[in-house]
Amino acid sequence: MSTLRLNKLLSQAGVASRRLADELIAQGQPLASGYRRTFTVTPANTRPLDPNAWRALFRSPRASGLTFLGLSGCHVGAVIATQLAAAPRLANLTDLDLSYNDIGVFGARALLDSPHLLKLRRLWLEGNFRARADGEDALAADLELRLGPGLHLHDSPADDEEEL
Repeated sequence: MSTLRLNKLLSQAGVASRRLADELIAQGQPLASGYRRTFTVTPANTRPLDPNAWRALFRSPRASGLTFLGLSGCHVGAVIATQLAAAPRLANLTDLDLSYNDIGVFGARALLDSPHLLKLRRLWLEGNFRARADGEDALAADLELRLGPGLHLHDSPADDEEEL
């Protein structure tokens, strides 16, 4: 199995050049933002990230302190959502934005059933369910039961009145 350096992942995600990413990592960035430990990948283009890049992010030792992970519009499908759900280093996530992806029922079920995402309080899934899929209603009910008002099926963090 090949490894991918975090600076390359950040470069591929359009966050910074590799050199700047190395500097940010050395300073304790890019995963720290004020009082909250946040990381948002903003797609610089319409090309999906390599699956190894996602694995590197989810397995990075720096990911263990994250409380917010923003992956809106980053071509996250069910496979990547399942990898995210299986990542023990993401156990401190309280807020997860997966809006405008395509995780479907399978990926959302993996998130719901994850033993690592027990601290999750807010989840954005707008734009993930393209057509009515089998099990979608039951999944929505289970997510609502677990997250209550923290479940956002029809909005994204930018639409929320409350700042993150």
